[in-house]
Amino acid sequence: MAEYLNPTGSNMDPLTLSLNTTRPAAVRAAVKLLRAIAKRDGDEFSALRVHIFDMVSEHVEAANDQSLAVAAVIGEALGHIWDIDRAWISERSDELFAVLSAEADVRARADVIVSVALRIYRTGTAFLELMRPVILSMMSGGYAALDHTDGWRGNRPALEAAASHIVTAYVMGLIDDEDPLVIALTSPDVAPAVIGDALGTLGWSIMQARNVDTPEAVSPEVVERAQRLIDHRLAEIRAGRATASELGGFYWWVRAEVFPAAWSLPILQLAITDPDFNPKGMLGESLARAAEAEPTLTIDVFDGLIMPGDGDGWKRYDLLQHAPRILAVALTSGVPVAQAKARAILDRLGREGHMTVLADVDRLIASE
Repeated sequence: MAEYLNPTGSNMDPLTLSLNTTRPAAVRAAVKLLRAIAKRDGDEFSALRVHIFDMVSEHVEAANDQSLAVAAVIGEALGHIWDIDRAWISERSDELFAVLSAEADVRARADVIVSVALRIYRTGTAFLELMRPVILSMMSGGYAALDHTDGWRGNRPALEAAASHIVTAYVMGLIDDEDPLVIALTSPDVAPAVIGDALGTLGWSIMQARNVDTPEAVSPEVVERAQRLIDHRLAEIRAGRATASELGGFYWWVRAEVFPAAWSLPILQLAITDPDFNPKGMLGESLARAAEAEPTLTIDVFDGLIMPGDGDGWKRYDLLQHAPRILAVALTSGVPVAQAKARAILDRLGREGHMTVLADVDRLIASE
């Protein structure tokens, strides 16, 4: 996997550095002026646009300006420039998007430009047209073999940000199953962790969209395409061509509560077969609600999650908080398999000393 470098120091990335240094600030101001006059008529505005483009052009090539802070400003402006003059970007694409260059300084500048642009702009038709070639390069084995420089240090590497743009474009209906971007993302050249991060982030985004107002805030088309995306990955996992680690962030999909429990719970059950799966205390409440509709599936998932491991009892706190409701629903479900599993879990928790869970289950059943 590619290593991401920060040559500006441990406490400063190129984009942050650009905020307080003279040359990057001047380039940023020039781009703002360019945007302001982009649609203005008149010879004086035409001449000024040419002058600004000539000035920015001087800072694109590493040979002319080695500042990664300036490169970060260009990445920040990339989409705006694309809207104004696509030919200008196209003519310089070899330099702007040289993330596979064998020359470290050329690659570093391109890395900074691209990594900033990937974080600044939202997924859309114009953005995909601009970034498609470089995103395809990033999904290659050659990219993964090189060290890379991040222009805007954050929690997610640029490669994962690029993967998120692909899955977002897919659920928005901007690309389909046969699109080269989808094929590249799901190829053996891309680590399962990258796909898993993108899928987890998508689930989080859907949950956030739902929380804005109501479940209807997420369109049925998005829900359908999101399910189709996961179903494709499930087929690959079950065929042995992918691993369950791709589902490491699937707990967000369950928490979103816009997908039928009958669909999401079996997938969650597959996800927890990965030894590194960690729901991070996110599932207890959602499982308690899902139990009402799917007591058998829920108790199966709960059983897999509640199993103790060495030194990780704290990870079960959220599940234990919601265990009484999940167990009570299973015990009163009338489904023998669910009832037997719930009794076995209760027995195990009792032997572990969780006596309050047993008392709470009895109280819930008595109150119904």
